This record gives sequence, structure tokens and C-alpha cells, in this order.
Amino acid sequence: MKALLVAVLLVFGVATTAAQQAPLPKGPGAGVRELNERLLEVATKADSSLEDYQIGPEDLIEISVFEVQELNRTVRVSAAGEISLPLVGLVKAAGLSPLELERVLTELLRRTYIKDPQVTVFLKEFKSDPVSVVGSVKMPGLYHIQTRKSLVQVLAMAQGLSEGASRHPGRSVVITRKPRRATAPATAGEGSSGGAAAAAPEESKAEIVEVPLKELLSSGDPKYNVPIYPGDVVKVVPAGTVYVAGSVVRP
Repeated sequence: MKALLVAVLLVFGVATTAAQQAPLPKGPGAGVRELNERLLEVATKADSSLEDYQIGPEDLIEISVFEVQELNRTVRVSAAGEISLPLVGLVKAAGLSPLELERVLTELLRRTYIKDPQVTVFLKEFKSDPVSVVGSVKMPGLYHIQTRKSLVQVLAMAQGLSEGASRHPGRSVVITRKPRRATAPATAGEGSSGGAAAAAPEESKAEIVEVPLKELLSSGDPKYNVPIYPGDVVKVVPAGTVYVAGSVVRP
């Protein structure tokens, strides 16, 4: 009997040790946490050249010219993308970064009585269309981006993928681009001095791009990390839901 008791205790001890050494099963959010870690890693390595802001209509910019106080002013970009300044008149600002606008204004002022102008452009307020980030992300909402960013950067701005049990991400991210207006090319004979009137802008159709989430974060292929522009809608498609009812432990 004593030998039998010792054998039982030995078996129990081995089983307890094995249980202690066995790895704990991953929770349902562990896989998403790994994806988020990978997302942040990719986002920090993103090309910084994508972050140069391009001025857009309704943006408010502050212009300073060193030692020429009368030229310092704060102006709002018109709907046509232009600003008006003394000595130089109308200047196309939309589509330029603040640094590029500085160079343009410097060159224009150099052609006037200012010998060596030193221009500084500061963006005080931007009104460009925000990006909508929806679906299975931690912080869905509207995000103002500095012109073009990559898909991974925008997902990182939304704090990554949702780790909640009821909002796990599915297999893909869907980007919807709003229709963009493009001016039709002028034909021969058109112009302000005569001929037919300028053609009306053509409106393109909305574009939908679907990116597989796993390839985006794991493949390293830049073709999946597509650029995101102001006005785009980024949706992380939620995982499908399965309902289990009846005589189960956790219906």
C-alpha cells in the first residue's frame, strides 16, 4: 500500500510539473496584438517623403518676409487654390508644400525691388478633406493627413487594429476613393480670345481598392501599402460573426 501511494504521488507530481511548463493558450486577441506590433513596426519605417503637406483650398497660411514688415500677413487659400499678395498678385498655392511656396514667393519677390528676400510660410490651419477610418480599428474617426500617407501610416493614426473580442479585423482593408474632377484638355481654337468655351471638368468614378491585411503586414511588398489621399475612406473589414447557441458552456 505504501509503495502504491508513493507511485500515485510521483505521477501527480509529474503531471503538475508538465502543466506548469506547458505554454498558456493564446487568447482571441493575441493574434491581433501581433498584427498591431507589426503594423507599428512598418509604420515607423515608412518613407518620410510621404509626409510633406500640400497646401489645399481653404487652408490658412501665415507668410513672413524678413525685415519687410508690410508684406507679413495671414491669408486663406481661395477655392481656386490661389492667394493674393502685394507686389506679386495672385499666386497658385494649392498643391505646393509650405517649403515649395516659400521658394516660389522668394523668386517672385526677387524680381521686384527686394534684393534678397527671406520668406517663411507657416501653415496655421488646414481644411483639406479628412480621411475616414472605420471598421475594426481602435479609434475610428476622421483624420486630417498631410497630403499623401501610406495605408499602414493611416492605420497607425487610428491606434491600430481593434483587439476587442466583438470587433476583430477580418482579412482585408477596403479603400474607397471619392470621384476626382479633372479638367478636359483644351482643343484647338479654344481660348479666352475666341473659339469654343472651355470644356467642363470631367468627374471620374469612385475607385475601390481592396488590400489583404495579412500580405500588407507580413509580405513586405510595397504594392500592398498603397497611398492614401485626403477624402479617402479606409475600412478594416470586421471578421465574420458565428452564433453558437444551445447546450454549450458559452452560448
